[in-house]
Amino acid sequence: MEVKVIHLIHELINWFLPIVSKYPRNFRYTLGTRLEEHLFHLLENCILAQYSKKKVYYLNKANMNIELSRHFIRISHTQKIITVKQYEAFSRQLHQIGKQVGGWKKESEKKTCEGSWDKLTLVSND
Repeated sequence: MEVKVIHLIHELINWFLPIVSKYPRNFRYTLGTRLEEHLFHLLENCILAQYSKKKVYYLNKANMNIELSRHFIRISHTQKIITVKQYEAFSRQLHQIGKQVGGWKKESEKKTCEGSWDKLTLVSND
């Protein structure tokens, strides 16, 4: 699952970079840069989650990147910087990534809970 979501993020970034490079100057270095940064942080957080024992921590950060990207792309659409078609394509891909990250997080939380039961020692009242 982890590799698939990372691949989806790569696809989204590669698709979006040429679009953001065409943002008008007054939005390119504010809105465009912020959106790019959140997409790259999303990729970084998912890669860190893949190799870290603190998976849930990084996946929570990835979820925040997804949510912020949603808002920034919505503003881009509202300001008529991107087309409806581009907005829909970005939103669909980001939704798919969000589902993957959410599933990965649930799975990781389950494993964390199961692992904590193994370490639990019972204390008797003797």
